[in-house]
Amino acid sequence: MTTTIQPTFIGKPESIIMEQAMRVLGTDVSETLMVGDNYDTDIMAGMNAGMDTLLVHTGVTTKRAASEV
Repeated sequence: MTTTIQPTFIGKPESIIMEQAMRVLGTDVSETLMVGDNYDTDIMAGMNAGMDTLLVHTGVTTKRAASEV
């Protein structure tokens, strides 16, 4: 069976999860900061949603790896 419906991805780094979080919190991108330790998921999700981001170097993405991005 085939369909013409395209899937909707909701996990990071898709922006839909960030947009829903802002709706729940009652905020917008001008007053929201995405803080994360994984550049490829956390930071990219924030960037895709248009918000400011802060990468902490205590987790998945090291300072050295971040300097290569």
